[in-house]
Amino acid sequence: MAAILRVCILFSLAILLTYLILSRQLNYFIHPRIQYFSIFGFAALIILGIIQMKNIRHKAMHPIGIWGYIMISLPIFFFVLFPSKPSDANLADQKVYTYIPPAQVDKKTKKDMDATQLQEEDWEAPYKKQAAEFKKLPTIILTKENFIDVTNVLAMYPEDFKGKKVRMVGFVYREEGFEENQFVIARLSMACCVADAGVVGFFVETKRPKVFQKDQWYQIDGTFEMKKRETGEVPGLKIEQYKRVPALKDSYVYQKLY
Repeated sequence: MAAILRVCILFSLAILLTYLILSRQLNYFIHPRIQYFSIFGFAALIILGIIQMKNIRHKAMHPIGIWGYIMISLPIFFFVLFPSKPSDANLADQKVYTYIPPAQVDKKTKKDMDATQLQEEDWEAPYKKQAAEFKKLPTIILTKENFIDVTNVLAMYPEDFKGKKVRMVGFVYREEGFEENQFVIARLSMACCVADAGVVGFFVETKRPKVFQKDQWYQIDGTFEMKKRETGEVPGLKIEQYKRVPALKDSYVYQKLY
């Protein structure tokens, strides 16, 4: 009986994992670039299930209590009771808004940097190349694929892009301490998994605060500028045009893994 129960649990977990992979719902929890690890998990579940099938006619060699079975079955129960869905702006309330500040180098830091100038130049070279490409565009359009690259480059070289036209789609996010006319047009950024997700975007001040309600999604066309905040200057947008859009199915933008 114990072996039959274990077989059912293991194969059910394997089916659940397969469903999440094929439906792309695993994207809600794990960065796409590391999802191949889930294949190893699937293979392990199948192998363990087959092993347990061979033990069906034998007494369990390692008996466990009912609580052990309940614990390992929790992912199945949670999936049935609380089906997976895209993370929305409500998750942002549990996260910290992460400005991507421009590099500020003091004299001591610069002296240290000069000692390793070659390494620093090698590190910065890809960003300079991207900056040159973005400068050629009449309007920088942020997409799921280039979002992190664009925000990094704009923050690193703000003077080069001051007044540059930018278009992005995101949700309205207000954190504690914001004035009524202030918000962030934001997306959720994932580096590894949903546990490290953070809010990234551009700081906006508007003359029509009643229009931009929390959690609503907008496409905003504006010009890039640096905004002064208590913590220093942060990337912002000066709104030129905007329109309400449906919420994206997947609000995440994914940081590159090297």
